[in-house]
Formats: sequence, structure tokens, C-alpha cells
Amino acid sequence: MPLGWIAGRANMLAMSWWLALTAARLNDPAALDLRFNTGLAGFPNLISRKGSDELEASFTSSASKEYFKIAVSTVGFGTEKTSLGTFSSYRFWDTDPLERSDYGLQPKKSQRILISGGGDGSLQDFIRVSTTAHSARQVYDALPLMPALRAALESAIQSAEDQAERAYLWGTPGNLSSPARDHAIHERLHQAFVSQVDVIAGYPVIWPRVMAALSKIVRPSGTADIVLVYPCGHFDRCYALNRFLVLLLAKFYQVTRGTRVLYPNVKVSGVTGVTHGCANDPAACYGKTHDVSFNASACYGFPSPASMTYPGSDHEIVLLRHGITPPASVYRPLAVSIQFPRQIMPYYSPW
Repeated sequence: MPLGWIAGRANMLAMSWWLALTAARLNDPAALDLRFNTGLAGFPNLISRKGSDELEASFTSSASKEYFKIAVSTVGFGTEKTSLGTFSSYRFWDTDPLERSDYGLQPKKSQRILISGGGDGSLQDFIRVSTTAHSARQVYDALPLMPALRAALESAIQSAEDQAERAYLWGTPGNLSSPARDHAIHERLHQAFVSQVDVIAGYPVIWPRVMAALSKIVRPSGTADIVLVYPCGHFDRCYALNRFLVLLLAKFYQVTRGTRVLYPNVKVSGVTGVTHGCANDPAACYGKTHDVSFNASACYGFPSPASMTYPGSDHEIVLLRHGITPPASVYRPLAVSIQFPRQIMPYYSPW
């Protein structure tokens, strides 16, 4: 593979790809013409030129037209939604200081951290800022669960995930004209995970050991006040390990420190600098106090709770993980919407 990879942090993977790409450009600059800050001015046109069909394209960095035999649209998933008004947080793939012992900030009594979103990005960030572990797997492996209990836990989770995947075949994400029929699937799956955390908490011998093991991984009390808000009563489609660990860590905070870290049905509606003006610069805003406003929220087509409790408004670190803006294809003006595949493999190999 031209851009190989091994499991690791997103920013380190991106850095290794950048080095490989730079080396390729230096080795053969004539074959690889890489242009930054350049987009298509309009869409390619198929024309007849010099006796053959070619694609005629114009770019924003040049007024002249250029001609190609092949065009490949590799627009990716899109652009992360990490901005709200004039405020922008670090993106998921950015290199950030969140895993440092002091979060890269001057020492103070406690940093107030707000994470907004219900997908893997927000859950992964929650694990990063709340623990000293190098990966979600390291947290899970540290849990002192008896083999039989671990097997029962994983079997229950596998069954719940399998049922959800098969239910997705009949669901729809929802849009402005129809409710999100996936909501019931998400809700049922989420509660299955909550129940498994409660099962572990119900063992009078195992549970104290689990709390003791987590206390060695969770950052010390007073390091940060962490809050995760998400727009419905459940998380979105996400990795099972992320979902389980966030719910388990939330239970840990509740039991050992008497603090609430999860706020469902809450959506961030605004972020404003308290003593500074935000200019969509994540590094400039990081560590400075922001006033965050909230609204009640739910999946489209479903009512939000009548009575709501919101977290405090002041936060030094705000991480927005609000999904992805679909990209525009080079072949048509409409954005390419991201749809999860509505299919599933059978229990046997079809090959």
C-alpha cells in the first residue's frame, strides 16, 4: 500500500501519511502534482479535443483550463462540524494537548471540560480526557472481571449489537420530512449497555475491585470537571467498546465522586468567549473561559423531555463533535450524503 498504517492515534497516523506523501512528491515531482488550497471552479466537462474525449477542468488557483483523461472523485466523508458561530474547537484528527497530564494548560484548581456529541468522536474524547490510558482497550483489559463474567458480558453485548445491526435493515436515519426510525433501535441498544453496566455493579465482590482498578486509570479528582452532552437519550451509532466504557466511567464518577458527567437530550446552542473574542481559532480559544448555552433536544420527530437539567455554562475546554458536513462530488453540484450501508453479512461465509 502506498499509504500503509498501523493501529495508533489519529494524529500520528495522519503525520505518517503526510511524511509518505511528501517523500513521494520529492521522488517524482513530475508524476505527482499536489496542489493545496485549490478547488474546482465549476464541474468538469466532457469535450472532444484533438480527436479524443477529454475532461476540461478549471481550478480556483488558475484562470487557465486544463485537460485530463481520467478524473477520480476522492472527496472523502466530508468536513467535521467543530464550529458554532465564531467558535471552533480542535477537530478529531488534529494534534491536541488533551492527553497531557495538565491538558497543556497552566495549573489551576480544576479545568472544566465540555464535550458535545453522541458519536465515536465524542466518546473517544471522553475516554481520553477522563483517563490516563493509551487506548480504550487498555481500560477494558484493566477491569478485574472473572473469565465467566467477562464472557457473559461480551456475549450479551454481541447479541445486542447483532440485533441492532439487523434492525438497521428496516430503519431509516430520518430527515426533515420523516422521523428517524432508527431512534428506537438506538434507544434499545443503549439501554442494553446500561443494563450490562448495572449487572457488573450488582456484584458485591467484583464491583469494588472494578472501582479500584478504574481509580488507577481515571485522572485524579480535582484535575478536571468533565461533562458530555448528546442530543438524544442515547448515543449514536458507535463502537461497542467506546459505548460500554463511557457508560462504565460515568457510573464510576457517580459512585466514587458523586458527580454527574452525562447529560442526554442536550444540545449546545452557542459558545461565547467570556474575556476574549472567538475567531474560529481552536488554539487561541483553548483553555480560555467560554459561556456555553444549551437547548433541549431529541431525535427528529420525537419530543424532548418536559423538564431538563443542564450542566454549568462556564468551560475552559469545549470540544464540538457534531458530525460531518457531506462533501461535494466533482461530478455533480449536490453534496454527497453519507449513508450507512443497510446490509449485513450472514452467519456463514458466502464465498
